[in-house]
Amino acid sequence: MALIALDKRPVDLIICDWVMPNKDGLELFVDLQNQESLNSVPFILVISMAELDKVKVAIKAGVEHYFVTI
Repeated sequence: MALIALDKRPVDLIICDWVMPNKDGLELFVDLQNQESLNSVPFILVISMAELDKVKVAIKAGVEHYFVTI
């Protein structure tokens, strides 16, 4: 659903929570990287402090920007 919405309306920045229904934020990031029209849009992933181990996974997947929330 997010890919469809992003494909219909251009955006300058994507801020995405890791926890979402149907697909997590990292899965969305990977999908965006495979979309030529969207792979250059800056992407910030929001991760909960309780899920710090996910930061390493996100970095390995190519996420360069993230926020850790308390």
